[in-house]
Amino acid sequence: QSEIETYFNEPSAGQFSYTFDNSKLSAQDTFSTIAKACFCTLWREGRVLKAWFEKPQSIPAMVFTHRSKQPNSETWKRKLSASDRKDSIEFTYTDAKTYEQETLYFPSDKSGTNPLKIENKGVKGYDQAYWHMMRQYNKLIYQNVECDFSSTREGVFVKPQRMISVVK
Repeated sequence: QSEIETYFNEPSAGQFSYTFDNSKLSAQDTFSTIAKACFCTLWREGRVLKAWFEKPQSIPAMVFTHRSKQPNSETWKRKLSASDRKDSIEFTYTDAKTYEQETLYFPSDKSGTNPLKIENKGVKGYDQAYWHMMRQYNKLIYQNVECDFSSTREGVFVKPQRMISVVK
């Protein structure tokens, strides 16, 4: 929590506010909801749930070359067409003062024709919702290349949301 609050320079960034009212919700789903609201990614290693704060990364955690990829399993796709891409964000959150559902839009003039609609439980307050929305928008506009491949055994060491490098 302190790492998140330090990164955003705001105590509200690491806060979670949601009442779980479903007794059929698993522990992993509960922890996942909390982690998502606090900018973290959750994964399981054996019986242990681990979380990682999604922050900017300057170097890859792993590098995959021809030696660590299955032969003929690699495909690359570049997204150039704007017609099928999401071009805006519609983010629903709970207002901290009124406890009502509010919706943020980016671009704020609602000029997007194909918005990505996001409802994130546990996000309470404008600042936290705005940070989540802008992070998602940056992912929309900067994720233009997709690489799909099957790795050799070392692929089990890849962690969710960690940057990897794939050599063509």
